[in-house]
Amino acid sequence: MICKLYTKALVISFVFLLSACGGGDSKTDDTTKTEIADNKSEEGVSSYTSIYMAGSDLEEDIGVASEDLNEIIDGYNRLTLSQKEKSDILVAFGGSRKENWQGIKYSDIECLIEDAKDSKFGNASCYLYENKDSNMGSSSTLEHFLNFSKADIQKSEKKFLIFWNHGGAYEGVCYDSNKEFDKLSIAELNTALKQTESNFDVIGMDACLMANIEVSKGIKDYTKYFLASEELEPGHGWDYEDVISLIGSSDSSLDDLGKSLVDSYIDSQKHSQTEDKTLSFLDLTKLDSVIDKIDILSQNLNGIDDFKDIGYSSLKSQKYGMNDRYLDGITIDLKNFALQITSNNENIKSYADSLADSIDDLVVYSRNQSSKEGSYGVSIYQPLNEKDWQKYDSISYVASKNWYELLSSFTVIKGSDKEEPTINSEQECSENNTSGQCLDISDNIAVKSVTSYGWMPYGDSYVLLYAQNLNNSNNSYFMPTFEDNWHYICDGSSDECIIPSAIEVSIDGIDNLYYTHGQYNGIDSVLYFQISSSGSVKFWAIPKSENEFGSKTQYYVKAGDTIRLDFIVYSASSGLSIEEGNTLTFTQNPVWKKETLNVDLEYYAIAEDFNNNTNVSNMYSSQSSPQNLDTNTTEYSRLSDIAGKTIYFNYDYYGTTYNDNIVLSSDINSTQSGYYISGTIGNGADAFCYSPDDTTLITVNGQEHSYMCVYYSNYGSKELYVFNVENDISIDGYYSYLSSSSDENIFVSIQIPDAFFEMSYIY
Repeated sequence: MICKLYTKALVISFVFLLSACGGGDSKTDDTTKTEIADNKSEEGVSSYTSIYMAGSDLEEDIGVASEDLNEIIDGYNRLTLSQKEKSDILVAFGGSRKENWQGIKYSDIECLIEDAKDSKFGNASCYLYENKDSNMGSSSTLEHFLNFSKADIQKSEKKFLIFWNHGGAYEGVCYDSNKEFDKLSIAELNTALKQTESNFDVIGMDACLMANIEVSKGIKDYTKYFLASEELEPGHGWDYEDVISLIGSSDSSLDDLGKSLVDSYIDSQKHSQTEDKTLSFLDLTKLDSVIDKIDILSQNLNGIDDFKDIGYSSLKSQKYGMNDRYLDGITIDLKNFALQITSNNENIKSYADSLADSIDDLVVYSRNQSSKEGSYGVSIYQPLNEKDWQKYDSISYVASKNWYELLSSFTVIKGSDKEEPTINSEQECSENNTSGQCLDISDNIAVKSVTSYGWMPYGDSYVLLYAQNLNNSNNSYFMPTFEDNWHYICDGSSDECIIPSAIEVSIDGIDNLYYTHGQYNGIDSVLYFQISSSGSVKFWAIPKSENEFGSKTQYYVKAGDTIRLDFIVYSASSGLSIEEGNTLTFTQNPVWKKETLNVDLEYYAIAEDFNNNTNVSNMYSSQSSPQNLDTNTTEYSRLSDIAGKTIYFNYDYYGTTYNDNIVLSSDINSTQSGYYISGTIGNGADAFCYSPDDTTLITVNGQEHSYMCVYYSNYGSKELYVFNVENDISIDGYYSYLSSSSDENIFVSIQIPDAFFEMSYIY
């Protein structure tokens, strides 16, 4: 049995890896005949599209930059000759360690078509400019590109600038993998636009997380409209066949064109299986009003002593960029935050409503998939993300002066909180006809989250089976009893199955999204499965990447694929680790089943406040002892193996040797709590050990075993420690022992073969 003592070691940031940014999946046939407009109107073209494409690891790993270059050609081929005569396209590509992608190359559409003939980009001789040493994450490189095309852009009726690569919201965009993933910060982006006196109709960012207030503030003086995604983008990114043909053929207003581009990204049949897409078209001439409203709301929030309002509102808002490094997300939806603030604090309702109205003016058009409900078009820095506070503290384009001061105050307040949440009571209860435990939990400031963790025995270790968020109602959290059945992933023809661990990413009210570690066709990946309320399951993989935002491509698991599922494992000797699980090759599409596990799962809840202080509930078991004890069964035999025996506990306490022992009764007694063998602890009510440095010698049936003590919990002024027993004791079954002294009751339980000793005071 895993118990409270190990949860201090188990309170880790269980990783959440979601998808991220990038580019396309169509190809151009070498034999396609392309009609190129070679007599552009001297009066100027209707549109000029500049694309700054840093291929990075997206190109070197999965080739999606090249796929998008092919899509650009396909989009150009969809235009009539007249439309081609009024369309200019200039692509700067490079920024990758891939052969012929180091540095930067400028290519117009004619050169791009020539470059595509051998199905490889980067090895042509027609480039308008080439520099193998350039860093696409440098402001000077972007300045050169903007100056190069400036004269032609100024002649254009519609001017577009698109950035293609990874994005990190207020951190920046366009990471050059050939230059140690150096990126364009928002300040560098602003400098390049300012120095070149740029003026675009639309700046678009085919990159993650860039539909953001802080990013918008950095570019607002150099474009009217901004096209970007609040959420992480998958590897294929936008459909450039649509993008180029829409820009080149549209005679409609920029508002209508922006809506068409958003619809293309969300509805593209090429990318129909991609999850969690968002895209927004923003009118940045309305941004100053939004910033003013953020300032007013922040000023009024900063005057409130109870900082739980901002914490809860941020926690409940739609999050973006959740992955292994960003448990709380990188950003949150700004309007969703304003609406949450209103529900948590009526006194600032007018200020929050005013901000929400100004956001509606800013967002011309936005769409999101159902999994991203609560997305209204523009995000803002996530105040709960402690990992990013130092980065945000140093950037030039914070959302507003008062927003920054509010977050500074919030960070100080929560950082000074050293008190862990208090678990006031735990009692059996039921909810929606489901039995479980009701936990009453409070905190001196606020409880941030309560998560239930379930572990199953695995030799002398424990495997994490699930981690799931618990719902809160007036400080009461319901933890359902584990039903002893779980999801199995099976091959459709052979019925061979493997079990995933399930770490919950989020709950959107309908579907539960979980992830687990493993491999997809031999590639280290994070595998996701989304379980709907009807029981249907979506199952996809996202390869891991060396850059900080992870891979950008989603692969739905299908017939012919091989997966391996790994597990988070805990053992007393080595702590936490990720261990490889079994592999399964699908001869047919995956089939999901829910089957009985037949293991004694141990589960508990961890309560966490906004400063990451934690407290742990009692441990519960998914299986009780046998309901009917037959003295002729093996259960009775196993019990009788230890009945009447003595277990000795020998330990050193500050130089004094103590020798405790439990003499086990020969009687087997049935109680409401299970089956017990009664015994006594020698030498009064001494605990087994008093500090983590103690070594305990355990003798069972004459065999000696030495173990280190592990911290268990505080009870009043006492720190309690226990020790772990390995799985080499030749007795089996589940046993519990109850003993008492004149001072206090002590409960000691032993579970074997899981071989875990637990001790706690019962008052």
